[in-house]
Amino acid sequence: MMVMGIIFGLIFAMNLWLQGVENNYRRYASEKTNGRVVILARNVTNEVSVNPTDTKPTLGRSEMIKDIETCGGTILDDVTFYGAYDGVVLPQHVVEEAIEVDINTAPADAMPILVTTSLGEYLLERRYTDQQHQATTAAAKQKDYEEYRKAIIGKTFTDTYGAKYFVVGTAVDNFGVSGFSFRQLEKGNDNVLNYILQNISSVNEKA
Repeated sequence: MMVMGIIFGLIFAMNLWLQGVENNYRRYASEKTNGRVVILARNVTNEVSVNPTDTKPTLGRSEMIKDIETCGGTILDDVTFYGAYDGVVLPQHVVEEAIEVDINTAPADAMPILVTTSLGEYLLERRYTDQQHQATTAAAKQKDYEEYRKAIIGKTFTDTYGAKYFVVGTAVDNFGVSGFSFRQLEKGNDNVLNYILQNISSVNEKA
């Protein structure tokens, strides 16, 4: 009985430790938006279902607004998209903490934007985070990230439609590191904690 008690105690303590690690990480990751999450809600009332027998109810604008406000959310505005990448235009005060470059220095014809890793790689026409190009050591990953930031932040880019973007910072993202396992940083790392840490996911641009 005592042995079982010790085992359960260890499991409980480990769960508390894991939850603490995850909570601290998420608090740090959300600093750029002061803990707020921006959600894009689409009106699907007029969308045509691919399944003619689909009887699932659809939500209209008023229903979506009611659901958001019931859950403590705030309606910022109607969604506006910009450029070939369907970038969502947000009020500056919502992402103020993520802005690293003075917006007033942006060219008059360029839209200030925060980039995700995938968009940044696309604009730079260089891959850093896919399996083929991803660095295999922590030092190399750090070097790649610093190089990426230097190449993207404060620079102006033009898409295929002629829309211009001025990068003022990075959106909350993970730069190809999807979890806390040491294998995410060092290829072949066999740290015994990997089996536990791999259960903690990092923030990603689609979350």
